[in-house]
Amino acid sequence: MSFPFPKSEKLCNPLHIQKIFESGKSCKGYPFLFKYHFVEQSGESFIQVVMVVPKKKFSKAVKRNAIKRFLRESYRHQKHLLLPLLPPGRRLHLAIMYMSTRFEPQAYQQQWTLFQKAIQQLCYELEKSSR
Repeated sequence: MSFPFPKSEKLCNPLHIQKIFESGKSCKGYPFLFKYHFVEQSGESFIQVVMVVPKKKFSKAVKRNAIKRFLRESYRHQKHLLLPLLPPGRRLHLAIMYMSTRFEPQAYQQQWTLFQKAIQQLCYELEKSSR
């Protein structure tokens, strides 16, 4: 099974990102925080994502990039759970934030499990909000 993450699914527009943080809803699944915002869109529904790791908690860029790499990989393998929950004609803008102060690459499997639980929580919130 293929799990692509093309450029079209990456949220790059600063205005859209600002809108997520100003008026978006949030869902927490420690150590992850999801902020999301639905946008009216004609045509196919899909998700655009931005990964956020605070510089204040991880001062070294190498560590921040490793966490972002983990977030991208985890999301890429779990996004198939979110796609059926999108209402027709709407696009989901999603910010995935890593909120913990520690990240151990050796505990990759544990982080993966936590991400799966957080995505399930997000699925529940999306189902609730789309009714």
